[in-house]
Amino acid sequence: MRSPRERRWTDHGIEIGGRLVPLISASIQYWRHDPAHWPRLLDLALEAGFPVIETYAPWSAHELAPGTFDFGRSPNLDLSRFLRLCAERDLHVLLRPGPHINAEMTWFGFPRRIVFDPECQGRNPRGKPVILPAFPHPFPVPSYAQTKFLDETRGWFAALRRELGDLAGPDGPILAMQSDNECCFVFRAGFFDLDYSPGARQWWTSYLKQQFQEDPALLARDLGVAAGGFEDVSPPARLNPDDPASVRLALHWGRFREHYLVRSVREIRRLYEESGFTGFPWYHNIPSTEFVHPFDIPGWERDAVHALGIDLYFPTRDYPVIRRGVRALVGQSRFPHIPEHACGVWTFWQPVQPQEWLFSAQACFMHGARGLNFYMFAERDRWTGSPVSRTGEKREPWFSRLRALVRAWVEHQVHAAETRPLAGVLQQREPHQLAAAASLMEPIPNFVLKAMGYGERNFGCESLSTAAPRDHWEVPAAERAIEKALLDACIPMAWMHPALPGGPSQDLRILIVPACASMEQQTADQLRAFMERGGIVWMAPPAPRHDLKGRAIAAPWMEAGELHADGRYHPAGAGGFRIAPGAAELARPEFLAQWLADHGEKPPCKWDNRLVDVAIRGSGERRFLFAANPTGDEQMVEIRADGLTSLTPLEGGSAIAAARPGHVLLTLPPQTVLAFLMGSAP
Repeated sequence: MRSPRERRWTDHGIEIGGRLVPLISASIQYWRHDPAHWPRLLDLALEAGFPVIETYAPWSAHELAPGTFDFGRSPNLDLSRFLRLCAERDLHVLLRPGPHINAEMTWFGFPRRIVFDPECQGRNPRGKPVILPAFPHPFPVPSYAQTKFLDETRGWFAALRRELGDLAGPDGPILAMQSDNECCFVFRAGFFDLDYSPGARQWWTSYLKQQFQEDPALLARDLGVAAGGFEDVSPPARLNPDDPASVRLALHWGRFREHYLVRSVREIRRLYEESGFTGFPWYHNIPSTEFVHPFDIPGWERDAVHALGIDLYFPTRDYPVIRRGVRALVGQSRFPHIPEHACGVWTFWQPVQPQEWLFSAQACFMHGARGLNFYMFAERDRWTGSPVSRTGEKREPWFSRLRALVRAWVEHQVHAAETRPLAGVLQQREPHQLAAAASLMEPIPNFVLKAMGYGERNFGCESLSTAAPRDHWEVPAAERAIEKALLDACIPMAWMHPALPGGPSQDLRILIVPACASMEQQTADQLRAFMERGGIVWMAPPAPRHDLKGRAIAAPWMEAGELHADGRYHPAGAGGFRIAPGAAELARPEFLAQWLADHGEKPPCKWDNRLVDVAIRGSGERRFLFAANPTGDEQMVEIRADGLTSLTPLEGGSAIAAARPGHVLLTLPPQTVLAFLMGSAP
């Protein structure tokens, strides 16, 4: 029999004894507020409709000296009291004790002694500490592979567990815990930047042994080197794009970097559980970045945590990035959620105005998010523009706007509504890894270049390469072209990981694969499994016959398709495989729409204004329609959907009747997302 307080992660949120708790939360960082204001801040979160409070627990704030901690001598550090105040109000808590928390703190929540301890530091290829140029003080990046760092972290977790006592038990207010924070090499995500510490080199060796079944001959044949011990293969420090062996080694390094992050989060979770934090659902967040390499979302959820989310800190002008990130989660995560959504702004980052964070929050739910944390609900040092001041005053009209939004989501259970993409686009990892390895801006990662205003440009040396097929360098651009064509054809889509085509989106029938002269055998096997479940694979010619290491791949269904590259259907399992007449066809909206119709699929709605975006969530009688206007001007749009009779605003107001059967006219104010409950004829 299930315990009445058992916590269980489901596809729609966390259940406690069978009762679903929506993961719509307000961030309040207790140690940054006068404890006299805690009750007021929590009461305002309740008034706004939040069922959950999120907070970090900073190691650096609580530690006085090694092994000595302050959990209440300073009143603002009395975490137990804060948790009890939450429990008294029936507020659940998402607790995030790190060890990395960022939180815009000096040293990112690590004690100073940790980041400046050489035995805890990450290293670059030359063995030097890697410095994070953070505000207000740069500091060396820790290594999660270093034994001393993990031992020190264990001591912090053990002290925290002793302090919390029953509050961390089955009857306490903690709903779920986060295993570390934004594990991405602490934002030093350059391909050859780190980690080359002694511990990381040991992880690299063990990774190679696993990949090559501890057979040195397999390793030597794959890398084109003389047979020797696995310890003899040093991690690469640069890419020679004209050397096939260098390209193959870089691809292994790219896979290892993904493995390193997953293993890091798994190690942190193990330390939590060894310290007594058991029985909790676990989650993790990745930062606002490329959503591809080095982030292996299915790997995280398979090996480290129950659910992985993406943090989003974008103004309205970056609406396409918000949409892309959420759709990556819809295609790859069992629970698409946003653990940190900008609500206000960090002093040193790009400003996100109140109208913009309200817009982007609605856009997240529009495209399939099932949970969202408003970071920060209550303002504090190094953070401004929140809907509630640090002493508990409401900032109007933004507090009232947020309250109406949250209450509408919870009342109508928008988070539980399904999101069904009609087409998935496969993102092969190898081209993205090569693009990162070939970057001439190393060690500056792409997301930093974007923040500096360089947009989607790839600063790479692909034009120098003869070791990898030319089309590998063109895959990211082909993915974006296909995305645009799907959007122009009003076709709902999701980004898929090679290990999981059709995974969380079990209803997905169409999977599009951009042109690529080679493919990993694992990807080919997953495509075969997808077709055996009834899926249809569309691919641009030519069908790949080998992987990047030159090994033949076993995919006879591809060969059959290539022999008849005429767009015809070729059975493979219960599904089928089709090759487009040309790569450019997959970037034509009318071609994709016709192929979809050939398989009995059509978009749930269409609209006539391409400056506007529209999406539908849910099924049957509970369907929600979202209409987004990211522009700075008012927009008119006509929306067509079979059986549509009316739209009732979720936040209240009069229903909008159809102008004629199946047609609704909307006026969208600038930078606005409107959400409606759809009325439809039987």
